[in-house]
Amino acid sequence: MKIYEFKITPLSGLGTPLVGDTLFGQLCWQFCYAPELAGQTLDELLSDYGSNPFAVLSNAYPLFESGDSVRYAFRRPDMPLTFLFRKTVSDTAEMIRERKKLKAKKWMLLGESFLADGFSDSMFVTDEEIFKSSSLKSTSGKYSVAFSQPRNKINRFTGTTGEGFAPFNVMQEVYAPGVSLAVFAGIDTGRISAGSVLEALGRIGQTGYGRDASTGLGRFDVAGFREVDFGRPDGADACFTLGPSLPGDVEWRDMFFNPVIRYGRHGGGLAGTRNPFKSPVRMAREGAVYVANDGGMPKNRYVGSAVIGVSITDPRAVTQGYSLFIPFRLEAAI
Repeated sequence: MKIYEFKITPLSGLGTPLVGDTLFGQLCWQFCYAPELAGQTLDELLSDYGSNPFAVLSNAYPLFESGDSVRYAFRRPDMPLTFLFRKTVSDTAEMIRERKKLKAKKWMLLGESFLADGFSDSMFVTDEEIFKSSSLKSTSGKYSVAFSQPRNKINRFTGTTGEGFAPFNVMQEVYAPGVSLAVFAGIDTGRISAGSVLEALGRIGQTGYGRDASTGLGRFDVAGFREVDFGRPDGADACFTLGPSLPGDVEWRDMFFNPVIRYGRHGGGLAGTRNPFKSPVRMAREGAVYVANDGGMPKNRYVGSAVIGVSITDPRAVTQGYSLFIPFRLEAAI
């Protein structure tokens, strides 16, 4: 499996965040509708998904380019603040006083060496600090903002709002002009090509991704892709995940994560069935850290496991419980 970075430019607001498992689901629908993209059917691609995934997609992360320099803003690892900021904060009392300030540093800025040198306090930044360090221009002072869009239900028989006027708000994320995002994809190049994934992602961006795509949300452009290497430092014993994951039955020495429940829903032709919903799946949110036992680091480029049997409408449905990860060396005992 090789890892590629796909550069995405948002063209509209997003009603659904660009998260790995949802992106994977929409990728599967593209291969379902157009099997010529992959050179085989979706059923063939998923035939051994439980042990050999053909692709693993990450969340989308802010990408900043300056000449030949590239930086990424990843979600801060879900580890204790006392570990991440151990060089900045000297004692428990100071940690309590500075807790709110430190929690606001929710991003981790990394260059192309990723975590080869481990953590440093200076790599953790706030929304405002990311914006100031970039060449972006926006009145909000942030690279993205949550925007509330008023909506109202329409009676399709009369073409009016009916007897009552009851507007409601739906949220969307809107990016500052010029923002680029990076989606990482682990691809089994013996089965599909990076070009196939590029074409499929481009089609998703043209037709719209996620909620309210029919109203114009979820549009993006895919500028291209390149191969990347997260590296594996000497003595690496921990994994920093880039998407939601299901740890599976691996015996990790330590695990740090925030749980998230994914309420999956069918797309395509199954969206209009009597039961378009999948069973809820509890997963570890992106930014989880899995610490391996001695010699127990994964040999693959991904961690986690497939989620199978999530639908009574279509037993073939799967959820991506895999996640790409950046390996690093835990520098101190937890």
